[in-house]
Parts: sequence; structure tokens; C-alpha cells
Amino acid sequence: MHLISCCAKTGFANTYVIGPDAGNEAALIDPGHFPAGLLSRIERAGMEVAAVLLTHGHRAHSGGLDTVLSVYRTPVYAHAATRIQRPCEHVRHGDTIVVGARAFEVIELPGHAADCVAFRTGDLLFTGDALLAGAAGNTSSAGDHATLAAALRERILCLPDRLTILPGHGPPTTVGVERAFNPALNPRPGRRRRG
Repeated sequence: MHLISCCAKTGFANTYVIGPDAGNEAALIDPGHFPAGLLSRIERAGMEVAAVLLTHGHRAHSGGLDTVLSVYRTPVYAHAATRIQRPCEHVRHGDTIVVGARAFEVIELPGHAADCVAFRTGDLLFTGDALLAGAAGNTSSAGDHATLAAALRERILCLPDRLTILPGHGPPTTVGVERAFNPALNPRPGRRRRG
């Protein structure tokens, strides 16, 4: 497996490219930006983007889509509720996307936005803004916060501790670390949420 990550200087959003060690079909996840340096890294690795996967449609995670599609003729996979202004293959919870020899399971995690999904492949979980190291994504209301917290507990806590989480912002983490320390997944009784 070959994994490339790139963090934007504005917004500090992460973009990921994952492909095989041998072969060229790679998935590009959350192209909030698509600088020339990232294109060079993909080409040096001998990969070609065969699919774009969006965890959600916010510009910080889809702003580089036009540039990507001017270089690669590739399908874009996004939740049916996404607001991006271009054709895409709509996915829902439980769907599987196959890119080359790698399969990505779609996990819906609404709350930060209506179209938030995570993509699981092997021991990796790309969570966008739904789950970050030590925090859940921002929400616009108490109801959205409750929706996101419930989805994270129901759909993330059942996953193995060793699973590496690659979020839309910030450093990677694991399900085990988040299970133990993330207050959004394991709130401590008697403590009030600040906000």
C-alpha cells in the first residue's frame, strides 16, 4: 500500500491518496486543494487517480475538485445529500466502492453536515470532519451534535481499536485512542459540555 497525505496551508485540511505498491489505480480522498507538488508526488509514486472520494462537500474538502478533474478523467463518489456542483456517483451507508484492488466501505456519520461519510479500507478509516483526534466535528445545533455523537458511538466504537483514523484536519489517531480519550465518544458523567 502507498499512502500520501498533504495538508493545505489555508484551512489545514488533509488530502489523501491511497494506492497499491505495485499498480497505478489510486483513490484521492477530500481534494480541498490539489497543488502541483501533490500531483508530482502521485506521479513519482507511479500512481494515477482512478476515483475521487468526498467525505462531505464543504469547500475545504472539495475545493480542488475542478483541478483534479482537469488532470484525471475519473468518477467522484459522494453522499447523495452532497451540495457540490458537479455530477457524482451517490453513495449511502453500507455501500462499497472498489478502486483497483482496494475496497472502501461507506459509513454515514451525519451531524457536522448532512452529507458526512467516512471511508474504511483495510485498517484505515478516513473520517473527514466527523471525527478528529480528540474531538468530533463542529455542529450548528444541539440536535446536530446529538446526531453526530450517536452516529460515532454506534458506527465507530464497534470498530477494532487498531484501526487508524485519518481525519480531515489534524493528526492521525486510532479507534482505541479515541475510545479511551475522546469526550465525544466517551463522555464523562457529571461533566457539562462547554459551548
